[in-house]
Amino acid sequence: MDSSLKLDRSRITSLDGLRGLAIILVVSFHAYARWPDLMPWTTTQSDFFKLGYLGVELFFLISGFVIYMTLEKCRSFGDFIFRRWLRLFPAMLVATVIIYTTSFLLTERPNGPIKFLDLFSGLLFIEDGILNSLQHYVHIITIEGAFWSLFVEVKFYLIFGILYFYNKKTAMRNLSLIFLSYFVYISIFRAAPSTMPAIIDKILTGLLSLQYFGWFCVGAMLYREFNSHNKSFSALSAVMMIPSILVIKDLNAEIAIACVALYLIFYLSLHNQWVVSVFSSRAFVFVGFISYPLYLIHENAMVALTIKTHTSLPFVPDAMTPWPGLMAIGLVAYLIAWQIEPQTKKLLFRVVKRH
Repeated sequence: MDSSLKLDRSRITSLDGLRGLAIILVVSFHAYARWPDLMPWTTTQSDFFKLGYLGVELFFLISGFVIYMTLEKCRSFGDFIFRRWLRLFPAMLVATVIIYTTSFLLTERPNGPIKFLDLFSGLLFIEDGILNSLQHYVHIITIEGAFWSLFVEVKFYLIFGILYFYNKKTAMRNLSLIFLSYFVYISIFRAAPSTMPAIIDKILTGLLSLQYFGWFCVGAMLYREFNSHNKSFSALSAVMMIPSILVIKDLNAEIAIACVALYLIFYLSLHNQWVVSVFSSRAFVFVGFISYPLYLIHENAMVALTIKTHTSLPFVPDAMTPWPGLMAIGLVAYLIAWQIEPQTKKLLFRVVKRH
């Protein structure tokens, strides 16, 4: 077998490992920085973990790369959306059932008690704010705050999918132009935000979430470079990182440096054999394997279990109180990724194809 083919496969495997890094960053942020009011004993060193939320941006980079690759394998927009739905929905369905049924035991949940209608925000991949604006009979709250990034992902799928199947050759250029137009618009009004038309801001930032699309563009450009070996796409991706960083709200030098570091890690995971080997290791790939269900179920349950551990097991060091809950949640995430999600996916596939 050609050695270059082996190398390419290892590079793709390294992206699975990068998912592991991304979820480690997010979980660490939630465990040690996100909830100082609820878990002050774990957040004494919060400065070290406070930028862990940028793991979500790493997920967006990976998505830009992977979605472009997926689009090239799809026959139509409908085929693409079905594949994406079949990738996201089974784990979301299983996670929603688990979160809802365990919420009555985990009364310390930051999001509080769950109403049945709250479940539909995640299952429909639509923000609670949008659902509440469409009806005024019941106030819906998304059951997990972490779901917000899935809603952004779905918007990206829809917009990029439409652009791609409208014109495959210009899709990435047009996606980039959409984001850059948003960047220019925001930059104009940044000096005087009170003059920005509220309705336009709601559409661009709230409804379409264009502030995150630069990260998807960068990932897509690096896929083009990876697939075509055209180094100009690497240069374009580096340039696109500038507005992607500049649109970040409350940007400072520390955040900017962290974003550049994420880009370099992602880039090197495709081009540097040592970095490829690190993120292709069994440990990173395993965490990447469970990253999606772990992302869905971890935050509220972890906070509640950490509080229970701190109260019931006072001999556990403060910094380690999230660990017992995380190990239990990680086991559930593994069972979902290993057995429950694949079986649910097969069942849903058969049901949809039958109709």
